[in-house]
Amino acid sequence: PFDLVKAYGRDAVRYFFMREVMWGQDGNYSPEAIAFRINAVIQAGQRPDILVLSCSCYSENDNAPLGLASAVARIQALGTVVVAAAGNDGSCRVTWPAALPGVISVGALGPDGPAEFSNWGSWVKACAPGVDVVGSFYNGVDEHDDENPKSSDFQGWAKWSGTSFAAPIVAAAIAREQSL
Repeated sequence: PFDLVKAYGRDAVRYFFMREVMWGQDGNYSPEAIAFRINAVIQAGQRPDILVLSCSCYSENDNAPLGLASAVARIQALGTVVVAAAGNDGSCRVTWPAALPGVISVGALGPDGPAEFSNWGSWVKACAPGVDVVGSFYNGVDEHDDENPKSSDFQGWAKWSGTSFAAPIVAAAIAREQSL
């Protein structure tokens, strides 16, 4: 992420680390917590050019969670492009926020086409590499909260797979196009 900020500037690619969202031990979160964080960004007068949501959830009756849908619509109305991971269940069932109107939902590609785990369907709008994506690995993301990459605990490199890793690739391509 630091290379993208260096290349395109902090305003062109604003990272949305949701440290205020309470994550469970198993990585679970609630759509309400995501909506709360998006609304807090709006309330603070911030408007990222691109918002990447590397998360997805299902809902009862496959209806969009109202609070999440409202928060995403509000930030889109301010001009923010919203990019969201489609999910990793190999299913055509809609996930949220990826299936919300205007959201660029991202599936994952492997070396031979669509990744076996990637969700799919007419609601998935883009695809990007999502299998064995190599990225830096940190023990903690800016543990000192000083926005200084040198103070983070760098642990080397890791391979990651999932639509959560494909979505930022699409967001970076959008940022590049916006900067031209």
